[in-house]
Amino acid sequence: MSILGLKKKQPKTFKVKVITMDAEMEFSCEVKWKGKDLFDLVCRTVGLRETWFFGLRYTVKDTHAWIFWQLVALTVC
Repeated sequence: MSILGLKKKQPKTFKVKVITMDAEMEFSCEVKWKGKDLFDLVCRTVGLRETWFFGLRYTVKDTHAWIFWQLVALTVC
């Protein structure tokens, strides 16, 4: 068996939970997506037109950070 056969494959998607004032939604995102791709998907899902007023905030425990549009979805400011 080769070493390549033992290497664990990285998942191509991951789950993201988006919480708004009205609802909780879960999306399956591709690893290569940028923050803007996820934001556009959320805006289309909720029917948001005035997108320039809103953004996505990433929360881990008690730490909050806004997602940069140009960077990969997992990267936060």
